[in-house]
Amino acid sequence: MMMRFGSALAMLAMLSTSVGVLAANGQDSHLAYRAFDTLVSGCTMRPEWQPDGSLVFSAEEAGKTVWMRVDPATARIAPMAAAPAGVAQTRVFPREVWGVMIDFPEIASPAGNGYALLRDQNLWVRGADGGERRLTEDGKGQVAWDIETMTASPWSPDGMRLFALRYDRGHVPKMPQIVYGDLEDKANLFNHQRAGGPIDRASAFVVPVKGGAPIAIDLGDTENVYLNLLGWTPDSKAVLIARTNRVFNKVDIVSISAATGRATLLFSETGQSFVRIMHEAIFENELGFTMLGDGAGFLWESERDGWNRLYHYDQSGRLIGQVSGDVKPVHQVVRTAPDGLVYFLAGGDEVRPYDRHLYRVALKRGTPQRLTDGPGRHDIAFAPDGKSFLDSFSTPAVAPRHIVRSADGRQRLSLPESDLSRLQAIGWTAPEEVKVKAADGTTDLHGLLYKPSRFDPARKYPLVEFVYGGPQTTYAPRTFCRGSQPFKTSPSALAEKGFLVLILDGRGTPGRSKAFHDAAAGDWASHVVADHAGAIRQLAKAKSYIDAERVGVFGYSWGGYFAFRFLVDAPDVYRAGITIVPGFDPYASFLYEPYLGLPETNPKAFEAANVFRLASKLSHPYMLVGATLDWATLGDVMRMSRALVAEGKMFEQLILPDQDHAILGQSAIYLSDRVEDFFERHLRSIGSRRTENDDFNSSQK
Repeated sequence: MMMRFGSALAMLAMLSTSVGVLAANGQDSHLAYRAFDTLVSGCTMRPEWQPDGSLVFSAEEAGKTVWMRVDPATARIAPMAAAPAGVAQTRVFPREVWGVMIDFPEIASPAGNGYALLRDQNLWVRGADGGERRLTEDGKGQVAWDIETMTASPWSPDGMRLFALRYDRGHVPKMPQIVYGDLEDKANLFNHQRAGGPIDRASAFVVPVKGGAPIAIDLGDTENVYLNLLGWTPDSKAVLIARTNRVFNKVDIVSISAATGRATLLFSETGQSFVRIMHEAIFENELGFTMLGDGAGFLWESERDGWNRLYHYDQSGRLIGQVSGDVKPVHQVVRTAPDGLVYFLAGGDEVRPYDRHLYRVALKRGTPQRLTDGPGRHDIAFAPDGKSFLDSFSTPAVAPRHIVRSADGRQRLSLPESDLSRLQAIGWTAPEEVKVKAADGTTDLHGLLYKPSRFDPARKYPLVEFVYGGPQTTYAPRTFCRGSQPFKTSPSALAEKGFLVLILDGRGTPGRSKAFHDAAAGDWASHVVADHAGAIRQLAKAKSYIDAERVGVFGYSWGGYFAFRFLVDAPDVYRAGITIVPGFDPYASFLYEPYLGLPETNPKAFEAANVFRLASKLSHPYMLVGATLDWATLGDVMRMSRALVAEGKMFEQLILPDQDHAILGQSAIYLSDRVEDFFERHLRSIGSRRTENDDFNSSQK
């Protein structure tokens, strides 16, 4: 449910030291897959543009790391005598983001001669000489100032003002977190917004940097709205913000005078259901807005015609026109150029709807031109001068390629291709891209099926589904590399134990049409259970090597919720399951509101999502995993335990100390071991068709 910024680099460091030995000896090859990216040169290459316009990347030669420099102008690649100079570390400050304290970098002014930061709940600026000044005085107790740090800069382009919010959190309920120490324990309290309850109340200000009182902005009643910075106009005369209602089906775009603080409504985006993904808006400030230069207005993403497209508005909020044409859906604006060209990422086609390609279009009603080719997800990084870009792309089965292209898409040069020899040495089998029908019988669903090394289609294999199901994201990998999150790499490791592992994105998830996403509007679980259980049935019928009597499921966060729902709502399909730091209680978090509404206005939807009432239906092996520092879900773990105990249900429980919602390091390794052990015991990857499920079910009768 809650998002945690960070990575599992510690885990990868521990694993990667033994990967080479394991692969060489042919022992415990499944452990190597937990550090998947370290086995593939294309994943560890990570080219980066330098300020001088060159591109630098690392490569391995004879077991040593060498550095290479690319000159896009001449298309030459030359070795470097030494690694590039490291980027100086930016100072950070703690910032509360909807109940979670996170360190963010200080924000440099446009001229680079000052930095904005928060300290002691107030707004400060630091000069390049190190001197600091406090700009606000009233942040204390449950009142705290805040500035945006993720996408839009709070600085006006002339460096004279900052846009800031002041939050009053005094009325928000508190949740305890117990830190278990060696000698004594400590209790922390965190603000926690519940469904239908009070949320952080924001007031908006324009703050002069050189001195003077903050200018208050009258936005009306802000008790039940979210305020997000969109950006400053190039002339520094106005700042634009988004004012979103509680259930995210209305967003007002408001222009604020920098001199007076006067607010003017430019336009409103409304819908029958959510018009923005709440997680992106409140955690990352991603609202589909791009400010244009030279007074050209701005770009706004909207699904008003059923697909996410780009719309051009002038600075007064007048719609000029739709600019992305028939390309759909738009995912992200990558760059806007002074010559009026807009570069954006958008989806593939009906065959590969989750692919992403780079397009460019002229603002004056041009026809979008696709600049990339090759299947997969294309990640784009423009050179500092905008004359060329790095196109990095792959599919789950095809290793990454890195190509330097000119701004019009022409290929300039290709960086060295990925070396798969270490993967091949441990018998790697590429995951299979699968397609099934949704429960409506017509909509295509796409996913990945992981297989063990040296897969034999003549055998029968048990299958484990790794599910998420939450409406704010997709989960099936679209790229070859897995990143550093443990549960992005564990499917390959679990498959190596002799399982098939399925990851599928059903209806109610983003990235496709609005209708596809709207399956989650008003219905938290039924469409998810129907789509995923139906997918298992279809795959088992089509693929003789799937043993339909040995199917398990596990999930993380909201995936934990759905893993439990699958067990109790489709027990004929799923025979064993694990839920990890699950978000069970729909009343416990405001994150449900864009999809279910408010409890007082849509009580039936909340009650239908209530999973504790289903504890009596559990009839298969089940493991419940919690973490002591995860204050947002540990209560759900305990309430589910209480419900299962009250019903006399046998289950396994694992509580991980010193971990929060993101389980990292040695705890992640231990948890991966426990997941593998659980499914080996209850689905039996090798041996008799009789499983421990039979013994378990007998004990429940």
